[in-house]
Amino acid sequence: MINADTILKCLLIVGAILLQNCSKKNAHEGHQTTMSEDAITIKDLTDVSATTNKFVISDQNTVKPIYSNAQSTIQANGYITEDIRRNQKVSTRVSGRIEKLYIRYNYQYVKKGEKIMDIYSPDLNTYLEQYIFLKKTGDSSLLETARQKLLLLGVREAQLKRLQKQDSVGLTIEILSPSEGYIIFESAVAMISNTSDWKEEEMGRMNESDNSQRINQSEGRIREGAYVNAGETLFRVNDFKEVWAIISFKAQDHAFIKRDLQVSIHSELLLQDTIHGGINFIEPLYEQDQKFLQARVYLKNNRLGLKPNSILTCEAFLSGAMKLLLPQSSIFHLGKQDIVWVKSKMTSKNGFLFEARSIAKGAEEDGFVEIISGISSEDEVARDAGYLMDSQSNVILK
Repeated sequence: MINADTILKCLLIVGAILLQNCSKKNAHEGHQTTMSEDAITIKDLTDVSATTNKFVISDQNTVKPIYSNAQSTIQANGYITEDIRRNQKVSTRVSGRIEKLYIRYNYQYVKKGEKIMDIYSPDLNTYLEQYIFLKKTGDSSLLETARQKLLLLGVREAQLKRLQKQDSVGLTIEILSPSEGYIIFESAVAMISNTSDWKEEEMGRMNESDNSQRINQSEGRIREGAYVNAGETLFRVNDFKEVWAIISFKAQDHAFIKRDLQVSIHSELLLQDTIHGGINFIEPLYEQDQKFLQARVYLKNNRLGLKPNSILTCEAFLSGAMKLLLPQSSIFHLGKQDIVWVKSKMTSKNGFLFEARSIAKGAEEDGFVEIISGISSEDEVARDAGYLMDSQSNVILK
């Protein structure tokens, strides 16, 4: 009676013959995974018969990981944006209607103290009438109290001096620029959407005039005839003498990005210049739908050569610590993990038995990848991992 071992050996012999025939028909020059006809034996087939999706037989060349302490760089892209710390917000201290507007477009340049609008405010006019009345009574104590109140509401000293020479108040109050720079209009709708304190019931209680006012400002422009509320930010002024470079690094480089890491920045507007600096701030979270880490570099911009929203390229310089490196071609990406084919042993006819092994990789540069874990410098891996895979491969790892 024929036992199971005899049947298995017969099946393996038949399989070897079929593989040899297929190899003769399909062999083509330069394909590194094709074995010579005498490279596969019964013993080799026995080695891989249990786990055919973990082992591969090939005569491909192998390489060993190497240690290197050479300085490496990380490539990244970015853009220029305003330094929000230099923003000067312009708001009114009283409610009223914009009677005259002296600024007409976004990024208009203004000087410090330049008149930017006239506002008619019934409340302020009431306080001014009180001031004129107290001036006639001669009560110096109450007059000084009224004077200080008007100064706090934004009335300038020069306006009060003019007011002392007349018996009636003007219809408008001047709003002046608090600093020198470029006008950046606020969008009321954007501010509302970014403020978590707004609730649906509060929005529902807004009266019709408030709605029309916010619709007028939703385009990012304030207009003559629009009503403004006390303390409401109308726009910002920024001189752009300092700007932020927002650099986006790949998630796989996250571990190498540190504060004060030295970078070289190239702007699309200053092609001949290289800007050197260090990372000043690393954003602690990812924005919505964002898959990369953002870092800020604070840059001087006295000549205004760096324009907001202009594109940058960046190189970050990593320290020369010892790293284990492997050619990129030796690594195969399976979607959620990366693998290499580690040589397990030689076959009986000068081929190699390769085993799939998962690795953790780091930064990539000049065709090499840093290996964090998974293999050591003593392991030999297939030079071209992709040639050991095909469309039907289903690699199973421990």
